[in-house]
Amino acid sequence: MINSLDISVVGAAWLLLAVFLAAIIRGYSGFGSAAVIVTAGGLLVSPKLLVPLALLIEIAASVHMLPGTWHAVSRRLVVALGAGMVAGTPLGLWLLTEAPADAVRAVIASIVLLASVLIWRGSAWRANEPQGSLTTGLVSGVANGVGAVGGLPVVAYSLSTGVPAATVRATAVTYLMLSNAYACTLGAFYGLFSREVFLLLGLSLAPLIFGIYVGRRRFLRTTPDAFRRFTLILLMALATAALTRSLV
Repeated sequence: MINSLDISVVGAAWLLLAVFLAAIIRGYSGFGSAAVIVTAGGLLVSPKLLVPLALLIEIAASVHMLPGTWHAVSRRLVVALGAGMVAGTPLGLWLLTEAPADAVRAVIASIVLLASVLIWRGSAWRANEPQGSLTTGLVSGVANGVGAVGGLPVVAYSLSTGVPAATVRATAVTYLMLSNAYACTLGAFYGLFSREVFLLLGLSLAPLIFGIYVGRRRFLRTTPDAFRRFTLILLMALATAALTRSLV
């Protein structure tokens, strides 16, 4: 055991490795760290620790990245997505505690997987369509509340609109900071945040910051087409992993 944490040394080491890899992906793409942490970390660590920890890590990552991305944020898209997210997050938290959460995660993962495949094949819809943004925000809010994976539908939607890679990444960073802060505020009433969660957060900060640095350097050297391909492959991989984990 590590101090007073209810987690083995092997489990803690595995979790810190998952955080480091997740941070590299987050620094590069602007999203995905929570999905990696929940999916990979869940092999050895309790979900009761992982979901609230993933939300807090997402906030810390966004705060760290925001100064370097703020200039590229689509504020209109953040507002439109946020309106749906505010309504969807309480429903997601309720499903987490009252409904078969695995079934909900499977539905969300299926939606993200299908959307990513369609985008890969060339499908698109209008970037500023209010109904599309609101609906995506609603789905994202539910996904965030039930499994800390609210970034996946947002990035899938953003990629389909054809906005620049820097805007997709920056908008995801800002949106996730706001949505996760909101989810944490509501989640506190469900008793999600224990002392162990905050201790694990403290242990995770060093690999988180270093991983973001590595990922950001990679992003600055990549092309828009390469970013789009990588992000779509990442979305499909994370959605497939989440779907598999929900069904097994």
